[in-house]
Amino acid sequence: MPKNALLRSARQVAISRVFATSRASHVVSHAPILASVRPRSNPAPYRRNFSSSRALRNDYGLDTAERSLKESLVPFNGAPVDRKVVRDQLMELISVSPGQVFPISVIPVVKSAYYELFRENERVLSAGDTKTLFGAVAGNNPEDVQDLPFVLAVYHQAEQAAETNRDSRDNILLLGKYFLFQDRLDNFWKLLEAQIKTHDDVDAGFVKQLLELISVDPHLTLGNVARVLQLKTDNHVSSSDELRNALSATLEQLYYKENEGSEFFLSLVENHILDSKDFTPSDSVVAMILNTCVNEGREDLGQSVLRNVVSRVGNLSPGQEDPQNCWGFWSSVAMDLHGSKTDVKAFISRLEALPHRTKATWDILIRYAVFKADLAGRNDLLQVRALLAEMQKVGFEPDAETYFDAYRSSKSIKPDVVHLFEAELDIEKDTSIFAIEMDKALKNHDTLEALSIFYESFEQGAQWENKRLHMEAMTELLIQYAGLNDTSVADILQLVQRIEPICAQGRIPYSAETAIAQNVLQRHSDTANFYTFMNRQYGNTADKVTKQDPQIRPHTYQVIHDYIYSCESERADLAWEMYGLLHKFYVVPFADYYKAIKFFAQDVKRQDYALLTFQQIRKNHDLHGQPAATSEMVAFLFHEFAKTKYKRGIKRLHEVVALETSFDVNRDVLNEMMAAYVSVEDLNRVQDCWAQLQQLPPSIGANNRSVDVLLSYFKDNIHYTERTWQGIPEFGLLPTLENYEQYLINNCRTGNYRRALEITKNMEIDSGLKPTAKIIAAVYNYTFTEQRKLEVEQWAEKAHPEMWLELKEGDKLKSLCLPANSDNDNVESLLKQASADMDEEMSGGIVKVESV
Repeated sequence: MPKNALLRSARQVAISRVFATSRASHVVSHAPILASVRPRSNPAPYRRNFSSSRALRNDYGLDTAERSLKESLVPFNGAPVDRKVVRDQLMELISVSPGQVFPISVIPVVKSAYYELFRENERVLSAGDTKTLFGAVAGNNPEDVQDLPFVLAVYHQAEQAAETNRDSRDNILLLGKYFLFQDRLDNFWKLLEAQIKTHDDVDAGFVKQLLELISVDPHLTLGNVARVLQLKTDNHVSSSDELRNALSATLEQLYYKENEGSEFFLSLVENHILDSKDFTPSDSVVAMILNTCVNEGREDLGQSVLRNVVSRVGNLSPGQEDPQNCWGFWSSVAMDLHGSKTDVKAFISRLEALPHRTKATWDILIRYAVFKADLAGRNDLLQVRALLAEMQKVGFEPDAETYFDAYRSSKSIKPDVVHLFEAELDIEKDTSIFAIEMDKALKNHDTLEALSIFYESFEQGAQWENKRLHMEAMTELLIQYAGLNDTSVADILQLVQRIEPICAQGRIPYSAETAIAQNVLQRHSDTANFYTFMNRQYGNTADKVTKQDPQIRPHTYQVIHDYIYSCESERADLAWEMYGLLHKFYVVPFADYYKAIKFFAQDVKRQDYALLTFQQIRKNHDLHGQPAATSEMVAFLFHEFAKTKYKRGIKRLHEVVALETSFDVNRDVLNEMMAAYVSVEDLNRVQDCWAQLQQLPPSIGANNRSVDVLLSYFKDNIHYTERTWQGIPEFGLLPTLENYEQYLINNCRTGNYRRALEITKNMEIDSGLKPTAKIIAAVYNYTFTEQRKLEVEQWAEKAHPEMWLELKEGDKLKSLCLPANSDNDNVESLLKQASADMDEEMSGGIVKVESV
């Protein structure tokens, strides 16, 4: 062993002895890498605490380990670096790093060690060591700016070394957490959607861990939870009670955040928590579900959940601090959901048994007395009066809240309740009573009466608030008023301006927003006022807009979407303007882009807008990690650009293809690219495309579409046309009807009319293909002398009488012939001009698109 190597080994042994004691006293954290929804007594095995790395730079053991690793990377006396020593020093550095996670300051030397260890095929690190290394790299402090390519490189090594699917899943989870801590949400979803497809053992436990990953602000959103559950559905993962509990806890967290997607919220509850009759959520989760059912008018779901609660009412724990509030809640929600008298009594009986009733408890008991009297049709209100007297006796006076609770539980005896509280008790009608009166009018579809009550309430000084009862009435008023045929946009927006200040964040509720969108946009086509309305909803400036997820808020998105695709060619600019508005206010799903490209390219004939849409896909991919454009999209665009000879679009699209690595430049793309360059007569580019096609393996190389494109390029050159035709068997192909059509047109364009007719007659003998009406029409139309046209007609009438009759009656036959050559012009130029005229007539006229 060289002397320097001996000294280095001795120094490493000494260092290990000196710091053995300090390492023993410093317990290395093995906390799991996943953050839990709430603290647990027995943490999951994947939690890893992220601690600050900047405060640990002066740790002596860390500095020493870092220096030792640096020294091991330096060759001595021409001897190569001992990679096993590098491995040992790297593992030593991990062991002395806080939480076995590298501080950002040591990453440069770690990168050098990594590239030394993995520069050859020989694997120096074991599978376990590779996994440990990845954990140390990806578990970096979120405040540190990490080198993403390096993290991904180590991840791929860890994936290759993974011995079990569990190891691979751990790697995915750790990289996913790294992406979230680095605020790379798009990368996180891209990772999951790509990697989970390769795992056939994705189970409820893994989905639970994903939920725990996104259950940390700022990533805890209804949309993110829904995407995790969609992965569960797509992979046909069977649920478990453990997963349902985790989802319940996550949704409970969301419930206490501002949440306007309650309808979608309940769909997640139904499909993923209440999907098993054997599973019972916690009481707090059940309360959350019932309250949301009341808010959303889902009495069907609410009553089903309520019956389950009633069946186990004896096991409900009201708690020691405020049992009256607990039983009061269950009693109120049972009446809100119009539960049976027995269901309500199950909770009321427990409330009645409690001593020292609060004012809120008295209000609920009076409400229950009205509830019973209404069911029985008794208008004497004897029990109500008795409870009011008893309430006053213990020092509580009935007020507007008491009146409101009684009023909302009355239907048939409502006038008697009003007389009791207003005439006898002299309690003024509060805003909630106006809300109930509005609700009654709206249920009878008397929208104008409800509107009158609403404006009257302001005259009487009512103070509308952002609470459920008030918002329900105002929301329904907006929906019905916007739905009236004679309501103008100005009237709607005037009502919106009156209600906006009352709403949370000054934003009209979602269901009303959709109704307004339908009126303003679809009925009145008032795009200017609609843009103003949406701007008030989601951001007052162009720089500060809250983009919405169409999965959670689909209806308004669909209104705008339908409006765009209802536009015809003359309104293409308006459609493009609204498509821009859609992007401003919504995160447009990737699946919608191809539809937009087809719409602008085909339906409204604006290839420039189709190109800009394609460029938006690339921008989203480059900046946000969203899916890349597909080969199918690119081939489609080349095909459409060829139709209109959109030279600038063809050039820009080719530039993308030349630089893009995210999709496969296959023969479909090359065929359509070649066809596009044929349309603009760019010989060099056509040859380049053909050369690329020939480089592909035969099984995925040139096909009959390639032959079509070549024939169309050689349309005025019979020599190259014939060479192409004779070369079809060389590609292992047989000619198709489309090939025959172009081949025959080429013969006619070059004046070989008789030959074209003979080839048509012998098609079935030569290739087993029978002439079609389209082929017969092509031969006839591109025959430019009267005598030869007559020969085609005579043959077709005799050989294919039905097809010929169909062509004549369908006005598919053209009479264009060469003009009399009185000026002794070049026959070839006359043929080219006649062929060009026929091309334009057959295509309906080619419109060039050169705008951007």
